[in-house]
This record gives sequence, structure tokens and C-alpha cells, in this order.
Amino acid sequence: MCVTPLWQSATVPATARTSSRRPEGPGPSKVTNRFQVGGNAGIDEENDMTTTTPPTPADGDVDPNQFEWQLTRAHVDYVLHYTHWIPMGRGFTQQMLAKYYPGWTLGRLIRMFDAAGIRIEPDDLDGAPGAPHGGRCHWQVVAFYFTDETHFHVVWDRTREFDVKYTAHDLDDDTLRPGGVGPSRGKNIRATFAPRPVDLSGKTFFD
Repeated sequence: MCVTPLWQSATVPATARTSSRRPEGPGPSKVTNRFQVGGNAGIDEENDMTTTTPPTPADGDVDPNQFEWQLTRAHVDYVLHYTHWIPMGRGFTQQMLAKYYPGWTLGRLIRMFDAAGIRIEPDDLDGAPGAPHGGRCHWQVVAFYFTDETHFHVVWDRTREFDVKYTAHDLDDDTLRPGGVGPSRGKNIRATFAPRPVDLSGKTFFD
């Protein structure tokens, strides 16, 4: 049964070959052509999977356990779902961050998503559904691992064709929590009303 939060860890593929070319193909150029983080371009022809090499890559297959948070596409969409001003103003966004992303603010997460090139902004959805202020995760993202803004890794599937899936509601009670040790430091807090910390256009997310 899918979970819809009050207003609203999937399994990550065990193997991900290490190369560092971003996917080419359809979609917003501002997303697919962002700068690469670490490493030189390369393609794994065996499984047609591309990844972005982190600053301290593992040899061979990337070990997700070197990163404190391990997200799927659905987890990224779930975070973006909470950019709406209603959950932010009612404290549900802060509640979600305290539980699954302790130590992180929404603005900080979004800036990292943008640096990694995995967020499609609302103005670039091209008819696809997404969070009205936050957009959606790029459809070719298989997984996103991170510890901080300088240590993250994107697993891309460049064979995945454009889709209009917004996967924020694909998680259930057993998979809402991302993988990794980072979420284990989270805690449950009460949702409390707060001044609206996002402009209605969704252009600015305040910390």
C-alpha cells in the first residue's frame, strides 16, 4: 500500500558500474548538460549504465555504503514533494527532514540535487507531473548517494526513455526511509506551524 502524506528504502540495484558520463538524450538541456562532478567521461557498454564518479570513488563497482544516504528516484521525488508551501508552513517538511535527513535543510538538499543535475525544475517539466515548486527527479536517475555536498554519486541509466512518472507516492511504510546510516540519526518531532519559508513561485527555498 502506497503512503500519501498529510497534504503526502526502496531497494537500490546491487551493482552499478563506474563511469562518469552524464546521459545524453531528450530532456531539459539545463539538467542533462550540467557540469560533471569528478572523474573523466566513460561509458559501460556491458549494462548501458552511466554514473557520475564521486570525488573519492571506489575501485570497480561503486559501494553505496561509502555514502551516508542512499536514495532512489522515488526518494528524491519525495523530498521535492515537501517543497509545497502547505507542508512547509504546517511543519510537515521540517518533520520529514528531522526523521530522514537529520542535519539537512530543504534548501541545502535542493542545492545539492541541482549541483548533481538530478532535479528538473518546475518550468522545465514539459507537461510531466511534479511538485509545483520543487519539480521532479530526472527520469534517468537510478540512484543518488551522498554524504555531503562534496561527496555524492549519481547512478544514471542512459537507456531509460523519457517518462512522465512522478514517483513521490511510490514509497510505502517499509521504503520511505532512505538507505544508509544517515537516516539512523533521525528523530520524530511534532509538526508545528511556522512562517512560510518558501516563496509561492518556488524559486527560493529558505534555510
